[in-house]
Amino acid sequence: MNQLAKDWRDRLNELIGHPAFLPATFLLYIGLRALLIAFVPVEPSSDFAWYHNRAVGLVEGAGYSEGGVPTAFWPVGWPAAAAGLYWLFGKQVLVLQIANLVFGALTFVLVVALGRAIFASEQAARLGAFLLAVYPNNIAYASLSATETFYTFLLLLGTWLIVAGRRMPWAIAGGLVFGYATLTKPQTLLMPMILIAIPLLFTRDRQQWLTALRRLTGVYLALALVITPWLYRNYQVFGEPVFISTNSGWALLVGNNPSALAHRGFPTDGGPEVLALRKETFTVANQVESNRRAKAAAVAWIRDNPGTFLLLMPIKAFSLWSVDGEAEWSFQIGTPWYDDHQTAFRGVRILNQVFYLAMMTGFAAGAWLLWRRYRRLGDFGTVAPWALAGYGFAAITTLQCMVMAGSYRYKFPLMPFIILTCAWSASCWLQSRATAPAGRPRVIRLA
Repeated sequence: MNQLAKDWRDRLNELIGHPAFLPATFLLYIGLRALLIAFVPVEPSSDFAWYHNRAVGLVEGAGYSEGGVPTAFWPVGWPAAAAGLYWLFGKQVLVLQIANLVFGALTFVLVVALGRAIFASEQAARLGAFLLAVYPNNIAYASLSATETFYTFLLLLGTWLIVAGRRMPWAIAGGLVFGYATLTKPQTLLMPMILIAIPLLFTRDRQQWLTALRRLTGVYLALALVITPWLYRNYQVFGEPVFISTNSGWALLVGNNPSALAHRGFPTDGGPEVLALRKETFTVANQVESNRRAKAAAVAWIRDNPGTFLLLMPIKAFSLWSVDGEAEWSFQIGTPWYDDHQTAFRGVRILNQVFYLAMMTGFAAGAWLLWRRYRRLGDFGTVAPWALAGYGFAAITTLQCMVMAGSYRYKFPLMPFIILTCAWSASCWLQSRATAPAGRPRVIRLA
């Protein structure tokens, strides 16, 4: 039995290392997403439709507006990028779906590049790319006019520029990319700081600290260069400073109100308190004051219910990470024949959940392997300290959800980091087990 298992692992190692494995995986990656776009129609809904409509308005000369009134309710990054695509290729959702294929293909390339740069493992890079290729929830987003596929590409590109580059021009380029990513999702603001700070956790060298400080300054000056024109626009439109968007108060309220506990801390737009305040205060023209009122209501509820607020925090964190496959919701309301094929859709959702739990198990195993290696060697060996980036990004995303409102979608851009770490864990296991002599105790050697 042991020999059979060893032979199986040897064959798997050979398969992953085969010259055709990576090109075949790329074709699989693109093919699965293209087939979904071609054969499963889905109409934009909710904020996805909102992004589409704002992009159309930009192309038609209406500016970033809703009903003729300037807006900043949701971040401008993705609608502006979509508007550029519509201007070039026509105002059809299919244009965004094809763009998702392109951004997805670039994401695939970046996953391989980051696997090589961070884990110094060709096998982990290849296996990570394969796991991302067959990840159902990632596949599903290729059909949706959502920010997630585009933003994931930006996050990976900015990370790669900072991780792979050793000179200031690379850091500045990374800052420019992170700047646009911040216009797409404002919570990006702290992520470059995490990347630059991670190596400093393992050194006391004064020169490295000074170099990191210079890089940090360059990154954030570049980031500021990108977002400042939008901040100025918002000041001109609303008459007061507005950072990126005008919905932060509502994001805080939907996760902190009398209905939040019943909804496990998830966005409760349909809660009676939220609906009542929105009906009372919200218009596009009054969105800044309405956002202020929502924030005040959330803060008042937290102040009056500190125990419930604290109780909700771990519940929100658990809800964020326990379930995956939220893309199904868009097909439920946007695919005309969803009801006739609900069993198939739900089967894919269950399969996705099993896959997701396996990835999270590998992510947890990666933390243990990294800790074990550092304890034994005093460093991570060939693995770069940026292997901790996924954990840092996960921590800041979890904290955001614990304070505000959880959403399955918040972890979507983090999944390539999680999958890469899982792939590295699997690679360590495959290599050590495949090479262990038969009949002797098998010791995992971290490659």
